[in-house]
Amino acid sequence: FNGTSSYLYAPNLNISNGFSRDKFTLNYGARIDIPIGLSPVFQPRLTAGYQISEVVKVTLGAGRYYQPLQHAPRVDADGAYQLAWSVADNDSIPSLDSKQLVGGISFQSAGFLLSVEGFVKETRGVVALSKISQQVISYSTTSKAVGSDLFLKYNFSRFSLFGSASICEQTIATEQMQQEYKGGFLVNLHPFYLSMN
Repeated sequence: FNGTSSYLYAPNLNISNGFSRDKFTLNYGARIDIPIGLSPVFQPRLTAGYQISEVVKVTLGAGRYYQPLQHAPRVDADGAYQLAWSVADNDSIPSLDSKQLVGGISFQSAGFLLSVEGFVKETRGVVALSKISQQVISYSTTSKAVGSDLFLKYNFSRFSLFGSASICEQTIATEQMQQEYKGGFLVNLHPFYLSMN
């Protein structure tokens, strides 16, 4: 077992272990957060991988993730709001508590990587806004998301090019379709790197 501890917003302990046999790998572990004045939060995590061939690998992962810091809307007396990073007090701002399942397949050969993943995520403690009788209020709810990610990377000489695309259907109060596209490059100018996204 490997273990680490740290103190950011609350003391925590990370424990992990894993093993590999032939083409199969398994990693398992847990993180335990101990928020001040609240009960400890146990977050188990598990990932497994199987190397189908020299260039193709499938993976599956599941876990619980707890986050006491969230980008939550704050509403003023006039009903206007702004998003602000806030540490949860589990009263007006709850902690985010997420359960996630991810599965994927990747192809890697001669400096080229193609990876496709699908995911399902449920997050409790999401702060949302609602307008009731001309008054904007914030409330805590549960978010559900289903989506997929595509990642491409090509390494040649001292250069790396990469790009990704994500699509997600998220349900908070209503269903929303979200998309994100990224791209960039990295140049090795030993001993420095130059990158752009």
